[in-house]
Amino acid sequence: MGEERYEYDAMDHAAHDFNISETLHIILPLLSNSYREILELHKLEELSFEEIAVMKSKPIGTIRQQYHRALLAAREIAARDGLCPPPT
Repeated sequence: MGEERYEYDAMDHAAHDFNISETLHIILPLLSNSYREILELHKLEELSFEEIAVMKSKPIGTIRQQYHRALLAAREIAARDGLCPPPT
């Protein structure tokens, strides 16, 4: 299905200094269902934003926005619980 590529965009920049993969198992249960799902699909199942958009019948822009918000929420939880430095 075409060449494999990593999707890096401004939304991933939010996680640049926060390695979400290392603390995801701790943070996931603390997130809302929608945030948990989008992070699981993109980070754990490694689905592209396009694949998630098709699966959920939503525009890709909506999926990217939900992903960005989920990253921010995860970072806030991680900072609150001392798992990463607070956001700057």
